[in-house]
Amino acid sequence: MKVAFYDLETQCGFSEVQHISELKIACGVVRKDKSVTHHMDDDNDIKLMIKRLKKADLIVTFNGIRFDNVILSGYPGGDEIAHKPQYDIMVELQRLIGKRPTLAHVYKENFDGFEKYANGKQALLWYQKIQWLREVMEVTTDQAKLDELNRDCEDTWGLLLDYCERDVEGLARLMGRIKNGIPIKLKRFWGSKDFELVKIKLPNPFETGEVTG
Repeated sequence: MKVAFYDLETQCGFSEVQHISELKIACGVVRKDKSVTHHMDDDNDIKLMIKRLKKADLIVTFNGIRFDNVILSGYPGGDEIAHKPQYDIMVELQRLIGKRPTLAHVYKENFDGFEKYANGKQALLWYQKIQWLREVMEVTTDQAKLDELNRDCEDTWGLLLDYCERDVEGLARLMGRIKNGIPIKLKRFWGSKDFELVKIKLPNPFETGEVTG
């Protein structure tokens, strides 16, 4: 079975659009067959990402059914991704605990030394900086300054893509636990401070066939 893990970052936030499908992709990362590919905001690059996802037998995400897949549907051929077999780890956890856990929470409780070092708001700021740098480069004639701006732009792309890739790596790690029957640990809060640590064994899609699509 060819499994693809993927995650997207967007160009703007929810407050700037009427519907999720109107959000545009800043970047995406796909991991399939242990190979990781980065895809930036170029339409041809996004087309390649969609093509790669189409070749997967199972797509694994965290909130992909309600978010990432919906965004992809706004691009040519992207609507087909939602019809492929899906395993959305967030949906599975929500079904069992009744709440939507954050990916940061899941990582913190399950992986020593592997945590999210940024968030969606920071990702938006990185992309906004990239857009600003692009605009400045278009009107800059000094070569030394242009080289400096280009390096800054590449470095910022690196931060954004690394952040996105880290989430995809985390998905692969979580699926490894699920595949091996290892429970996912989460804090179930009672009130603002009180909580209990629960262990949740998610269905293994490789054994049960419990996938949507």
